[in-house]
Amino acid sequence: MLRFNRHYLIFVLLLLCMVYSYFCFAQEPAEKTTIQQAPIIVSGDNVEFFTDKQMIVAEGNVKIEYGGSILTCDKITVFTKTKDVMAEGNVKLKDEKGVIEGESAFYNVDTKLGKIAKANIKTDPYYALSPEVEKSPAKFIMYNGDITTCNLDKPHYHLHARKIEIIPNDKVRAKNVKFRAGDRTLFYLPFFTQSIKDRREGFSFSPGMSKEWGGYLLTRYTYYLNDNVKGTLHTDWRANKGFGGGADFELLPGDLGAGLLRYYQVSEKLTGRGEVSPVFKDNKRYRIQYKHKWDSEEGKDHFLMQINDYSDANFLKQYFYREYEKDAQDTSYLLASHNYPNATLSLMLEKRFNQFYSETERLPEVKLDTSSYKIMDTPFYYQNQSGLSNFNSKTAYTDDDEDVVRLDTYNEITCPFRFAFLENSPYIGTRETYYSKDKNGSERIFRNVFYTGYDVLTKLYRTFDVKVNKYGLEINKLRHVITPSVKYAYIHNPTLPSERLTAFDSIDSITKENTATLSLENKLQTKRNGISADFLTFIIESPYYFNLEGHGSRFNYINFDLEVFPNSWLEYWSDAQFDLRRRSFSTANFDVKFPLKDNGKISAGYRYAAGINNGEDSEVFTLSFERNLNPKWKIRTYHRLEFTAAKMFEEQEYALVRDLHCWDMEFVVNSKKKKGVSFWLAFRLKAFSDVGFEFDKTHQAPKSN
Repeated sequence: MLRFNRHYLIFVLLLLCMVYSYFCFAQEPAEKTTIQQAPIIVSGDNVEFFTDKQMIVAEGNVKIEYGGSILTCDKITVFTKTKDVMAEGNVKLKDEKGVIEGESAFYNVDTKLGKIAKANIKTDPYYALSPEVEKSPAKFIMYNGDITTCNLDKPHYHLHARKIEIIPNDKVRAKNVKFRAGDRTLFYLPFFTQSIKDRREGFSFSPGMSKEWGGYLLTRYTYYLNDNVKGTLHTDWRANKGFGGGADFELLPGDLGAGLLRYYQVSEKLTGRGEVSPVFKDNKRYRIQYKHKWDSEEGKDHFLMQINDYSDANFLKQYFYREYEKDAQDTSYLLASHNYPNATLSLMLEKRFNQFYSETERLPEVKLDTSSYKIMDTPFYYQNQSGLSNFNSKTAYTDDDEDVVRLDTYNEITCPFRFAFLENSPYIGTRETYYSKDKNGSERIFRNVFYTGYDVLTKLYRTFDVKVNKYGLEINKLRHVITPSVKYAYIHNPTLPSERLTAFDSIDSITKENTATLSLENKLQTKRNGISADFLTFIIESPYYFNLEGHGSRFNYINFDLEVFPNSWLEYWSDAQFDLRRRSFSTANFDVKFPLKDNGKISAGYRYAAGINNGEDSEVFTLSFERNLNPKWKIRTYHRLEFTAAKMFEEQEYALVRDLHCWDMEFVVNSKKKKGVSFWLAFRLKAFSDVGFEFDKTHQAPKSN
């Protein structure tokens, strides 16, 4: 009962914050009109001026220009004093907001307010038709109108509404909306909002089948509460799980920063494939999530917070797998920082909300980091890193913990100088650390560590007058820059060995070090369209360890890093680590991307890691291919091959896409190792490619480029 009350209180408090922000910004700013002082230019086959009436009448191929607006029609009456215009016959008004056509119009060229009868509107990406349209400087208001993104005279689909507001380059709002395909009404909405800037809003329906869920129907509706708050409602049904749903509220970036509140709950059935594990206390599974980020206008203050509360350890994996792939264990924390001219002060609060996770709490952790600054009128520079931390390491599913208070400070002095062509930077440093106790329970212990080092580098370059525009190369002169460097680092034996300390972070794991890292960077630069561009970057480095215990002195490994951009469209990256003891690569990766002119693209990637899967090497190769067969058809493939003893495909996907004018139809077949074959059919509106009606056999679509 206490657990439920805590969750309920958190949710209510966060929701109140979002509601508060809604009412703070609920009022939209009033439209501003500006008075133009430029003359009205009227042309036509027959133009008459009535000076006494301060009126101009024109007929035949009439054109009027004023303040960036152009109006054409068959007949027009212009009142020069009030700037009112009465237009008749084939009326067409064009300005920065779009194009509107109609049978007749009453319009003021100064205020840009008016009414157009039997009008149609073109404002990217919409086409609209209405018996009457009111125009203002900021928006169009339609009554009993139709709106669509299909440009045919008889559109494939349209929305009919009692009232529609189009705010160009911003959003569309409508009331009493009927979604129609041809002349048939498919469904009704009491209100509808679609952002033009962020084209991910609206309805989404996803019916399908899966082994775990059985038959399911997932529905989502995203809308704007106002210009500052966006909401999403979820109503889902799964045959093997039952009903689930929730709501998201997103505070869009503004004076209060940006925030996101999510609540989702599933009342699971305890039968069939949906039977829950005995570790769950009941059949109500849920998540509560809140994230907030705020930066001051001056850029000196920063605030970041997130809270993640789950009913059980498997909830995220079973219901939001894509989020689980990105971060399998979301933590809860608050981080605030303030930037001074030469320092940064930060506060971290990290708290475990989920007992089934093993986490290290920081309640609190305060740090002060100073940037390197000159000591009076000397060649020396000083920097400091200090922190006070109250650690509490908690083990999953238990109340066992290890708590330590740690006070740590690191001080470093450097003396950078240039000798001949070499840039030199020797330094010395000390770290003093206080622990409230060690692993053995000894209290109030201190540790001292001494650091020293020496960095030296130089840059050599030469320019070659080379020009190559064939074989896929784009080279206009070539500059070769070589940067060799040596970084020596020595850490003396800490006065307190790391074995006596609980390792909360890298500071607690400090051990003796005596290394010299040799590095060589080669860079080729050229010019493309008058701008300097990196053609090739190759870095090789290797640390040399002095007097390793029981091993003598030696190089352990060599790191390689290569980036190649031979032209403006081909990209290649690779990195690798060669283990000198095993005389083999421990890791190797590459990625390459290139287009097939205007017909498609190919991308490939390779990942190798030695001995990470129970001692077995891991090799994964991915290949994606996309090509336009003709203006109507396109194919896409994706392969992910894992090289194991069985040497079989981990994942394959084949997609066929058909252009249906204002829609794209996509049929996809996907095969995953141990998960079988799945397929789905999706219809996506071109103007809003993230809004669609999907009919699939799996909810978790594969990753494809």
